[in-house]
Amino acid sequence: MGHGMVSLQRRILLLAFVLLSASGPAAAQADPPNVAAVRVTGNERLSDEAVLIYIRTRPGESYDAQLIADDVDELLASGRFLSAKASAAKTDEGMIVTFNVIELPIITGISFEGNETISSGTLEGDLAFGISDPLNRFYIETGKRAIASRYREAGHHDVKVTIDESALDNDNEVIYRIVEGPRIYLRKINFQGNESFGRLRLGTKIRSGSGLWLWGLPIAPGKLNIEQIQHDIQSLRDFYVGKGFLEAKVDHVFDLSQNGKRATLTFVIDEGPRYRVNEVIFEGNALFTDSELAGRILLSSGKFCELELRRLDTETLSDTYGELGYIDAYVAERIRYRSELGLVDVIFSIEEGIQYHVGKVLVRGNKYTQDRVVRNRIFVFPDQLYNTVAIEDSRRQLSETRLFELVEISPVGRDGNVRDVIVRLEETLTSRFMVGAGVSTRDGLIGNISYSQSNFDIMGWPRSWDDVLNGRAFRGAGQSFSLDAKPGTELSEFSVDWYEPYLLDMPYSLGLKTFWFTRERDDYDETRFGEIVSLGHRFPNRWYGEVSGRVEGIDVHNLDVGVPSEVIADSGKHFIVGAKGTLVRDRTDSRWTPSSGDRFNLSYEQVMGDFGFGRVRADYKRHHTLHIDPIGRKHVLSWRISVGQIFGNAPVFEKFYGGGLGSIRGFEYRGISPRSIDPGNNDPVGGDSLFMAGAEYVFPLAGMPREGQVDGVIFLDTGTVDNSFSLGSYRVSVGVGIRWTVSLLGPLPISLNIGIPLSSKDEDDTELLSFSLGVNF
Repeated sequence: MGHGMVSLQRRILLLAFVLLSASGPAAAQADPPNVAAVRVTGNERLSDEAVLIYIRTRPGESYDAQLIADDVDELLASGRFLSAKASAAKTDEGMIVTFNVIELPIITGISFEGNETISSGTLEGDLAFGISDPLNRFYIETGKRAIASRYREAGHHDVKVTIDESALDNDNEVIYRIVEGPRIYLRKINFQGNESFGRLRLGTKIRSGSGLWLWGLPIAPGKLNIEQIQHDIQSLRDFYVGKGFLEAKVDHVFDLSQNGKRATLTFVIDEGPRYRVNEVIFEGNALFTDSELAGRILLSSGKFCELELRRLDTETLSDTYGELGYIDAYVAERIRYRSELGLVDVIFSIEEGIQYHVGKVLVRGNKYTQDRVVRNRIFVFPDQLYNTVAIEDSRRQLSETRLFELVEISPVGRDGNVRDVIVRLEETLTSRFMVGAGVSTRDGLIGNISYSQSNFDIMGWPRSWDDVLNGRAFRGAGQSFSLDAKPGTELSEFSVDWYEPYLLDMPYSLGLKTFWFTRERDDYDETRFGEIVSLGHRFPNRWYGEVSGRVEGIDVHNLDVGVPSEVIADSGKHFIVGAKGTLVRDRTDSRWTPSSGDRFNLSYEQVMGDFGFGRVRADYKRHHTLHIDPIGRKHVLSWRISVGQIFGNAPVFEKFYGGGLGSIRGFEYRGISPRSIDPGNNDPVGGDSLFMAGAEYVFPLAGMPREGQVDGVIFLDTGTVDNSFSLGSYRVSVGVGIRWTVSLLGPLPISLNIGIPLSSKDEDDTELLSFSLGVNF
């Protein structure tokens, strides 16, 4: 029933109730009567109780004409009734309200005719109704469109879907008749007119794909989906406009084969001129001069007018004011075309607002976590300027503790130029107990019994049994604690680990780890046990320094026949002590899934005891977000460089090895290494020099960032491990992979990679497939 008819009924009903209620002067002065009874008439299949679910008018309550009119609206909005009316009768006991309904007919059957490519079960899953639901014409027509869309996604461009009106009218049966039409496969995708960007670059901006063909036969063919092509056209145009081609136009044509089943899709691009910046203009700025603002942004005269640069500069200008307490500063950007072809002015309009200071810092929502844990990661303080950049850094730090499901930081208050900072938190589950098993190409079959608490409190002894039952014992101080037992076929490991990130509420960290593990190498077994103690300090600008020491016992035993002489020389039980210094600068946007920024790590360790040597290593990683799709999934390009050198005589169990996940994929774990000097022996014995460089492109395939996401991976790994760096022993591999990020586990990525060596040495150990649980690049 249309909205206009419902409104008319409602007005008539209200008028009748008003007239009935105002039937004389006495009635106008009396209190409204009570409802004596609520009745339902006209219902045949539904019980009175099923109808009353939609009605809020109840016996014993005051008579309310507006509420009764709302009840009629609810009945009609339920989709179960063809019509609904209400009437009222006055009795000595009160008002009797009667709702008269006419039910919609019930769907007796659903079927499909003519569907050969797609099963009836799949099509029925696209419908918003089922058998025994009310027969609603809107839902039936919506189902018709959903079926057609399903077919077009499958490549049936000319599909026709109709409804058997006779069966619908006479028998209340929904029959969809489908004329599928030919299924058109995408044989090839071309780009025409793309002078500035190659087909590989443009191919990352579209979702249409030609699939996989072999000798002209479809192995996993793409399908012609017109709806997707329209999305791709918009995506390509957005890409060009974002790169400064402000007048770019994109269209498409496709050529069908003689049998009408294969198509070549061509995106026709008219790039137009690429606009450059003539002048950057600032409006409304009083606090900063034009030259001061211009020195902070990326755009300048002569640069291409790229959308990403304009966006970044807008954020930079907002942060420029936000750092100084102008939290309401608003920066808007626009372009103005010049009379000269290909030139525009970029104008930043600024509303500076007023400057605010911080009043109180309020923490809300932390039921278990101590206030100090939160405040240690908040970088604004009372009476200081309200720094929005520091606020965002605080939010990121709190989010990455993994103690909270939600972190919101916002200003509150109306007191002059002072605003309180309120931190709203929703805590998440921080303890995990896991029992399971796994397998990897590096460690073989391995079991796992572990307990971890990421919000541990070593001083939080229970004061009562209630503290144990409600989870307050040993919880709330933001420390991390873990107990791990991992028995396996090739590796067995047991460890106890404790870490305090803010020792005595100062920017110092303290870590303690006790461990024991044994691993089966190719020709011998290696058992290690010991203790590691670390003390770190956080410096400004995201620098972190750490000194650590290890005391370790090593036993190289169970030597096989033919074991290399280098292993024999280092076999037996040994004792070593290591002193290590590490310097880190982490400017990535996320510790766990970085998509922008960089991370630098430099360390040196001096080892003493039964062996004496020094080891230096430096690692640098950089991440770039190339594209963000409409639902927030990122395309990320990352690259890395690692170098290492050992000074002195290190034993085989302390040397560098290469290959496997986190190193050079396409080669086995420790598959890249200098080999034994023994004649006829090809076993790895480790090297003193390490160099690795690689790049990785990660792009979304399915899922959502917060619910679990599946990404595709394309990678290039290169490097070498030798006694001294040499290009003659340089390895190169390329490959593809799948990465499934399981949000419930942390998030924790599960990786499956196929690596193909392009450059290798005869003695290298290679592998095609590798997989693991965790971050490895």
